[in-house]
Amino acid sequence: MEGRLKRLRRSAEEMYGVVAGWSQSGQSQQAYCATQGLSMAVFQYWLRHWRESQVEQGEGEFVEVRPQTRGEGLIVEYPNGIKVHLPSGYSEHQLRVLLKLIEG
Repeated sequence: MEGRLKRLRRSAEEMYGVVAGWSQSGQSQQAYCATQGLSMAVFQYWLRHWRESQVEQGEGEFVEVRPQTRGEGLIVEYPNGIKVHLPSGYSEHQLRVLLKLIEG
């Protein structure tokens, strides 16, 4: 058994905490996994379950967004504090790209 790493079993609650920590860290998934000693496969498994649990709890649901017409652009603020700023005249494509980057 020498030379092999012992796998750490974590509860769902612990893993949800790890995933929530990543969402607030500003790090890429790969960098965060390295700091937590997790494989990407394990992290992505729990990320998927965490996102599903947020929807079940009423968090992460879609809300109607009505852009202001003053030409100031668009600001999307997530509960974790991340803000996405788009200048006036932004395209739908730009918005989709930015939202995909934030979701990881």
